Amino acid sequence: MESSMLNEMKQKSMKAVMPWSVLLIVIGLILFVVFGKDFITYVKGPVDFEALSMDEINDQFVKFEYKFNYGTFAEETTTRTRNGVKVSEGVTSRMNVILIGGVDHYFEEETDGFHYIGASFGKEHFNKLNQVDQNVNDFFTTYEKWYYDYTITNEEL
Repeated sequence: MESSMLNEMKQKSMKAVMPWSVLLIVIGLILFVVFGKDFITYVKGPVDFEALSMDEINDQFVKFEYKFNYGTFAEETTTRTRNGVKVSEGVTSRMNVILIGGVDHYFEEETDGFHYIGASFGKEHFNKLNQVDQNVNDFFTTYEKWYYDYTITNEEL
C-alpha cells in the first residue's frame, strides 16, 4: 500500500513539474539559438586584431592596442522622457575613426596607404578615449614643433 501511495505521489509531482521543465528547456533552446554564437565567441575570448584578414574582421571579439585616432565621427544620444517631457539626455556611445597599424606608418618612405576602421565605444570607455584624444593632440603639437624647428631632438619628442 505504501509503494502504491509513493508511486501516486511521484506521478502527481512529475505532472506538476513536467510542464515547467519543458517550458524552461524550450526557453533555453531559444536563447541558445538567438545568443549562442555570441556566447561561444565570448567564451573563446578575444582574437588578436592584427592576425585577422579584412574578411575575418566582421562579428569578431577582438583586442588591439589603440593609440591613435582621428576623433569622433558620430555619437549616439539617449533621451529620457516622462509624459512627453524631456527629463534627461546624454551621449551613450561614440564612434571613432581609428588608424590601424599605428603612427609609424606616417614615417615610412614607401607605404601602401593607410587603413582605418570605425569603432563604437560605450560610455564606460569615455575616460580612456579622452586620454587617447589628448595623447594624439599632444603628439601633433610636438610633431608640428619638430617639423618647423629642426633643433628639437628625438628625446624631446
